[in-house]
Amino acid sequence: MIDRLSVKMLKYIKKHTNVTLDDLKSKFGEYSDDYIRFLQKDNYIINDLNGYHPVVNGTVPIKTNRFHISPKGIAYLQETRIERRKYWVPIILSNLMAAAALVISISK
Repeated sequence: MIDRLSVKMLKYIKKHTNVTLDDLKSKFGEYSDDYIRFLQKDNYIINDLNGYHPVVNGTVPIKTNRFHISPKGIAYLQETRIERRKYWVPIILSNLMAAAALVISISK
């Protein structure tokens, strides 16, 4: 399970090809490095240059790197979309049927 910000980043990277680190930081804030590292480590996104520079708590991608979504990331987004549909479609249909029954009973 991926947190909400990581899913938003995946969707953004899927929509925009070859996203730079600066683009991600401007869109998602300065603390997006941790999310990028997580997505890269679990192979949800792919870094074209794989360059890092050291910092106090580990490494951070070099700002000229470009990211794109991997097949695993695309599969995750498709799976979550299908699961969301499986959850919401029955609820919406049952509510519509209940509303229709209410309208019919009132009109009689």
